[in-house]
Amino acid sequence: VSGAGIRGKENKHTGKYKKKRKFTLHDLKTKFKKHEVVTTLQCAGNRREDLHDKDHKIFIAPHWVVGAMSTAKWGGVKLRDVLEECGLNVDDIALGKEEPPEGVEHIQLEGYDSDETGYTYGGSFPFMKAVDGLGEVILAYEMNGEDLPRDHGYPVRMIIPGHVGARQVKWLHKIKLSNTPSTKSYQCKSYLGFAPDITFEKDLAHWPPARLDQAPIIHEQPVTSFVCNPPQNAVVGMKGATDFTFKGVSWSGGGRQIQRVDVSVDGGNSWTASELYKPIKQKYNHHWAWTQFSKTIALPKEVQEKLKRGEKAELDITSKALD
Repeated sequence: VSGAGIRGKENKHTGKYKKKRKFTLHDLKTKFKKHEVVTTLQCAGNRREDLHDKDHKIFIAPHWVVGAMSTAKWGGVKLRDVLEECGLNVDDIALGKEEPPEGVEHIQLEGYDSDETGYTYGGSFPFMKAVDGLGEVILAYEMNGEDLPRDHGYPVRMIIPGHVGARQVKWLHKIKLSNTPSTKSYQCKSYLGFAPDITFEKDLAHWPPARLDQAPIIHEQPVTSFVCNPPQNAVVGMKGATDFTFKGVSWSGGGRQIQRVDVSVDGGNSWTASELYKPIKQKYNHHWAWTQFSKTIALPKEVQEKLKRGEKAELDITSKALD
C-alpha cells in the first residue's frame, strides 16, 4: 500500500486544486507536522442490543452490548494541513472569510477493505470539521506511540475526534471533497437516527422508507455512560457485604465535557453522584476522551439481610451522565 489519494472538485475560478494529489505514507511522515490526539471511538451501533424488544426484533449484526468502544492516543498529520497543501485556503474558510469552494460540504472517504462482492467500505463527514483549526481531524499512522496496527487500519486511517466510529475509515485509500454525503450503504442506510416507533419489519424492510428525511445521519453521538464492573448480568460473591463499589466510563460526542455521572442500585428509583476520574487534561469542547467514574454505595437494608443469610439478592445497577 503506497498511500492515500485526495481529489477535489475543480475550482473554475482559480484552478488552485484542480488536479488529483497522491500522498505516500513517507510523504505524510516527512512533509507535514505530526499531531497527536487522545480520543474515544464508539461504534455507531454500540448498545444496539438494548433496542431489541417485542416490537423491535430485527437489527443488523453484530448485536453489540456496551463493548464497542475504546480510547487511544493517535498520531499523524492534520487533514487541514494536507488540504492546505492541495491549495485550499483552510484558515479563511474556517474563519468564515471565504466560502468553501463550489459549495463543498462533505469529505467522502473510501477504504481498501471490501466485502466478498468487492464493495468497499466508506463514509463521509462535514467538510467544516476538517478545516476547523481546532477540529483535530488527522490522518493517523500511529496508535499509542507505535505504528498503526493492521487491525486498526495500517498504514493510515482517518481519526475524527468526537464523531462516531463508523465515519473514521480504516485502511484509507481515497479522500474526496463533495457537495453530497457518501452514497455508501454504511453512511446512508446503516446508521440513521429513526424515531422509536419505526421498526424494521413495518418500515424498513423495503427501501427507502416513506420518511427517510426524518432519520438524520449519525455523526456526533449524545452523552452516554455505562457500568463496566460488574459486567451486565454478573453474579458476584458478596456474603455479608454492606456496600458495593462499581466502576464505569462516560463520554459525549462533539468534545463536550462530562460534568457529572449519577449512579443507582435500585434501577433508577434513587440516584447519587459518583466520583469522576480523567488522567489527562483536555481543553474546552475538546474532551474527546472518555471520563471514568466509580462509587461505593451502601446496599439497601433488605439486600444486606439477604446476604447475611447467604441468600441471593438482585441489584439493578445503572448510571446516567450529564455533559
